[in-house]
This record gives sequence, structure tokens and C-alpha cells, in this order.
Amino acid sequence: KSSIQVKPDMIEIFRKYYLILDIQMVPMLSGLLSCLLPGLEEQDETLQRYIMELLNDINLTVGDKFYLSTVWFVLLKNSKAGSLRHLGLLGGR
Repeated sequence: KSSIQVKPDMIEIFRKYYLILDIQMVPMLSGLLSCLLPGLEEQDETLQRYIMELLNDINLTVGDKFYLSTVWFVLLKNSKAGSLRHLGLLGGR
């Protein structure tokens, strides 16, 4: 986990250097999403918005098939119940 000051810079690096890879980004997609998805739980709404925008851009870049299958793979692989509960996919308190 990086500090809150570094995160916007990292998002910009992902945007600048990874999105231009286009479909060639697919082999590293699970690692990239593993880094980004936990950021959706940040308290900083601006940071959440930046991450959501980047996730949307990644989806548009690689297509729904690769994006959605990788999101599910990452969620299941890292399925600390909190991640899935956050999305409303598991019950629990």
C-alpha cells in the first residue's frame, strides 16, 4: 500500500504508460487490477473517482471480455470476504 500522496501519481503513470499498450495490456491485467481494486475502498472520494475512471478506461481499452473475466479472477483469487462483501456479492455483517 502506498501513501495517499503517491497514489494519484501512480494512477497517472498507469494512465500514461499502460493504456497506450492497448490490447497488449492483457497479460498484465490481473496484476494491474489487483493493484487498483483495493483503491475503491479508500476514504478519499477524489481518489476513488480517479481509480474508477482509470478502470473504465482499461475496460474500454481491452474490451469487456478480458476486463470482466480478469476482474472476477482477481476478486476470487484475492477473496478476502471484504472484497466480495464490498460489491454486495456475499452476505455477512
